[in-house]
This record gives sequence, structure tokens and C-alpha cells, in this order.
Amino acid sequence: MKLNLSLLVLALACMSVARAQTEKGTKNLGLFVGYTTQKNSSGSSAQEEKRTTFNIGPTFSYFIADRLDLGGSLTYFRTELDYQGPNSYSNGSSMDQVGASVFLRKHIMLSEQFGIRTGPFVTFTKGESTQDYVNDADNAVKSNSFSGGVNLGIEYFPVKRIGIAANLASLSYGHSRMKQQQGTQDVTKVNSFEFDVTNGLNLSVFLVFGGNSK
Repeated sequence: MKLNLSLLVLALACMSVARAQTEKGTKNLGLFVGYTTQKNSSGSSAQEEKRTTFNIGPTFSYFIADRLDLGGSLTYFRTELDYQGPNSYSNGSSMDQVGASVFLRKHIMLSEQFGIRTGPFVTFTKGESTQDYVNDADNAVKSNSFSGGVNLGIEYFPVKRIGIAANLASLSYGHSRMKQQQGTQDVTKVNSFEFDVTNGLNLSVFLVFGGNSK
């Protein structure tokens, strides 16, 4: 069973008692950092795939009502895939993306410091990936992706003007369009439904200001 590193870091952040700042008129300005690594293996072909993802970016939200905020974020993504095995046709691939999201979140406070936040989101990303083939030239693929769904996360306010949050899970639909930059200029379209449970580090630290947080 994998340990959710975000929950561990969040628990260690408990330092003092303060009132959660989720009143109408309050603003949040923060920074999000995420890191995950995952290994998949195939016993029949002795193939192993290792995926590492890192993302970072700013977030801002405004409480349009008590415990309900509307906001957006910008994110840079870096994903690397490494393949190992006797039948690997590729050494791996890397992808760089930039994305923008808009979200609406309902905050359910379980105490003055600790709460749950959930709500819909829409994300658009644009990027380029490069495949490192074993016996061929590298091939670049450009992609545009759209996704929308619902996020579930937790939040903690260790002091009056500082909050810490972590995503726990998301349910989403995504549509991607990928185009090769060499060869036949093939265009590939992919539609997917995903339920993702976070098992890596994904924390946002944000400053609370405005409202009654002064």
C-alpha cells in the first residue's frame, strides 16, 4: 500500500491554532508543486515502464460567497518515461506542457483549521513530446488537450494568513489531439475517462488576504 506523501507532510505542518479563512471577499494567492513516480511492468514481455511527473505553477482564487471560491491557475508540466526490457523499441520519451485551469470549489470545514474542498474544474494544456527510438531518429509530437471534471482535496490553516492544501482524487473526462512533426504528419485523437487517486507529493501553499483575514 503506497503512502500518500502529501498527507504526511500536511500532518507535520500542524503548528498552531487559527481560524480558517473561507469568508466571502477573502482571496488566496499561492504556489502549487507536484511530483509523482510510478512503475509498471509486464511479466510476459519482461518490459518495465517508469513514469515521473513534475509540475509547478501559481494559483489565485476569490471567495464569491462564504466557503465558495472561484479561481484559476497556470501550470508547467514535465513528464519523463523510461522503458527497460529486451524488446524495447524506445529508450523513453519526455514531454513539456503548459496549462491553464479554471475552478469552482466548495469548502467544507470540519474544524476551525481543517477542511475538505471539492468542485468542478476545466483545464487546457499545450505541449510537445520527444520519443527516443532505439534504432531510429527521435520524433517530436505536439499536442493540445482539454479536460474537465471534479477534484477532491483537503486543506489546513496552520496560522491565520497561511493555508496548505493537497489534492486527493479527481474524476475527469479528457480529449487530446496529437500531431507528429516528422514523417507522415499523422494526427491522433484520444478521448478518455479517468479516476485518479494521488499517491505522490502534491501540495499548494497559499497566502490568505482580504475579507476578515486582516
